[in-house]
Amino acid sequence: MRYKLFFSLCLLFNGLLLSAQFHVEKLDSLFTENSKQNTFSGMVLIARDGKPVFEKSYGYADYKNNKPFQTNTTFQIASVSKQFTAFGIMLLQAKNKLKYDDKAAKYLPGFPYDNITIRQMLHHTSGLPEFWEKIRPKLNHSIANGNKELLQYLIVNKPPLEFEPGTSWMYADIGYDLLAMIIENVSGQSYEKFMKRNIFRPAGLKNTHALMVTDIRKINNKTLAYGHTWSDSLKKFEYAHLKEANDFVFYLGNFYGDGSVISSARDLLKWDEILNTNKLLANGYMQQAYVPARNNNDSVIIVNKNNQLKPVYGFGWSMVQHPVLGRMYYHNGGHPGFTTYYLRCPDKKLTVIFLCNLESSAAVSAVRTKMMEIITQGYSNN
Repeated sequence: MRYKLFFSLCLLFNGLLLSAQFHVEKLDSLFTENSKQNTFSGMVLIARDGKPVFEKSYGYADYKNNKPFQTNTTFQIASVSKQFTAFGIMLLQAKNKLKYDDKAAKYLPGFPYDNITIRQMLHHTSGLPEFWEKIRPKLNHSIANGNKELLQYLIVNKPPLEFEPGTSWMYADIGYDLLAMIIENVSGQSYEKFMKRNIFRPAGLKNTHALMVTDIRKINNKTLAYGHTWSDSLKKFEYAHLKEANDFVFYLGNFYGDGSVISSARDLLKWDEILNTNKLLANGYMQQAYVPARNNNDSVIIVNKNNQLKPVYGFGWSMVQHPVLGRMYYHNGGHPGFTTYYLRCPDKKLTVIFLCNLESSAAVSAVRTKMMEIITQGYSNN
């Protein structure tokens, strides 16, 4: 009841702004209809100048037990986590504990590639071996593998790099796992403790945690939503981590740094405020996150040449220049049962937080795309 009241107050006090720029009725209709069709479940928060102008939940945090969403419900935000790991590295650089252009091997004993820098790991230009097809099948699937097992595999086998570091771009989750280990080796603290003490606690993010695992069975957090998948045959939602196709949740369950953060919509909005006010990191340091990756010839690397907006990549952020919304800093996240999206448009003082506890699918992607079309249309008409 309290949550519905808050949403109603948002509509009341922001009526003119909403009708002019966000088309609340269209957004609500979009999510309501897709919730009925079992193609959306989760929480959406849209803010202007730090203030929520649309905030609502649809479906359940746990369908098996009909558990509703609360304002403090947390989600596995998956690769949206990368910006936090990058921020940890940036804090250490600001304290002169490391340098972006240091060789990663300096902080990772035994790391077999002496030509990869920290900056290249942050930018996904390291050329590290592709994980899913080339490394994952060779790991011991009877145990929970994680960062330590990954590093040991690289040390023992030294699989060839995909390309000469700094010459190209390839999304590499394992680069951010290794960055988390660098944070640990430089700070002398576990990744979880470092992030809590240096980022989450000072930022006031009470429901955000950088875990050392991604296996939802190992996460002891009462506010965490369950990830689901829709079963056409059974006509009901099931826990995504129990699907046979998602058995990797167990044998890859101890990875952290690339996608192990859990957070809530309200916390991510508060984080947006931290980034805007430079509370934890001075502006000069923070702006480094938005400098796009360049190759060894100092040319900006376009990460998807088929996208007309020509996206580039910074430190844990994808970036484009949008004709209507201006600068867009964003990241997607996907984990069994979770699809997430976090967007910051500084030129419009716009923040979009999309936290879905359904398996990533074309239908969920279409909902998010339609959401952005409605938002963009609102700005186009003004």
